[in-house]
Amino acid sequence: APLSVLTLVAYHTHRSLAVLSNTRLAWAASLPTTAPIAMAVANFRSSENQRRGIIVTLEDGGRISCLYLGTEPLEGATRTLSVRRQVEVDRTEETAALLRQIRSMEKNDADAADLEREVTSDLRLLTKIRMSAEVPTRELANAIGVSDPDEERACAVLILTMEAPSDGGVHDIAVTVRCDHPVAVDPPGIVVNQVATGMVSELQFRFFIVSPTTISNANAAVVASYTSSSGYPNSVIKDVRLPLPLFVIPATPEKEAACKVTFESSLPCANLNELFNDVRREKDVSHNSTGFEFPCGSLVSVLASRSSKRYRIQSNSFPALWLIMDELKSRLKAHFEHLGKSLKLSVRQDLPLREYYTLIDNHFTKRQALSECMSLLEQRAVEFRMLQKRLLLRIKEKTPTSLGYLDMLLNRS
Repeated sequence: APLSVLTLVAYHTHRSLAVLSNTRLAWAASLPTTAPIAMAVANFRSSENQRRGIIVTLEDGGRISCLYLGTEPLEGATRTLSVRRQVEVDRTEETAALLRQIRSMEKNDADAADLEREVTSDLRLLTKIRMSAEVPTRELANAIGVSDPDEERACAVLILTMEAPSDGGVHDIAVTVRCDHPVAVDPPGIVVNQVATGMVSELQFRFFIVSPTTISNANAAVVASYTSSSGYPNSVIKDVRLPLPLFVIPATPEKEAACKVTFESSLPCANLNELFNDVRREKDVSHNSTGFEFPCGSLVSVLASRSSKRYRIQSNSFPALWLIMDELKSRLKAHFEHLGKSLKLSVRQDLPLREYYTLIDNHFTKRQALSECMSLLEQRAVEFRMLQKRLLLRIKEKTPTSLGYLDMLLNRS
């Protein structure tokens, strides 16, 4: 029989799954949820039977589903009456077994809830973060591209404390930290064999800026996967907010800029130097204005009005505004909550659609340029391989002949 290649294709538009045998559609079915981002075919084996051809799907939200398409439809003669009766008997027994399993699961709902509470309360993560100036590792120094690898750079040190419960320890703990470019973490993951009952384990992770680009996300996610004392696998996720001094340095604020956003406050303006006291600056700067400079060179200024209750955030770079706006909003709320006051911030100006559409156009232009470069690279690669083949044929000939400018074409391609 000819070799048949089965291909699984998931469609996002109709939430359907198609099974292709070579180029022929062999099966089609509707998906119960959204279209997956990854699929695999697996075999599950138990003490009683074996399930083959289970389709395991992974969605973008992290949900894993096991799907079963059934058997291939019969083609040919109809089955005899005895076969039909046997199928009906098997179907009745399978239905009875499923009903018993459902009743057993409903009976153990309380035990399952207790087990879930036990699993989710095994490991406790505590985080503390501080700023320092340290020398990155050799790998990170190569990624940063610094001329002096022994130079100290701004570094955020995350101290992660893991506490095991008093009723049992945890083991096989794999801790990984995820952060977005241009932030890099060293090390990206640590494996701990065991945290005994009542014991505390401390881990350290260091964050560096590896390229002078605009910051897109100031959060990092700490994921700890482990096996509980009951033998069940579990994971804990904790979000960490990276400190602002990791991304910016103090700068002189500018009075005018191209992009501006104004916050209207329900309370009088706070002292900006006290609000951003973790960013070191000179002592003689104004209390109503402050500036921040990103590694990419973008300067963001924050101005507080003395008469009206307004804050203005401005910069010549539209993408650089969001981080300072988010920091200003969170710090103002924390500042006035500490004083026992309720703060309300609002923005009455129109949405900056012109800057937004400009960014979309620039991104589209760059994607077009990248597509053209990839197409040109593919064309040059084809030419390069063809010239290599011709050169090899000329070299293998017994009688030497002229290359016919093939060497020059090879160099240019």
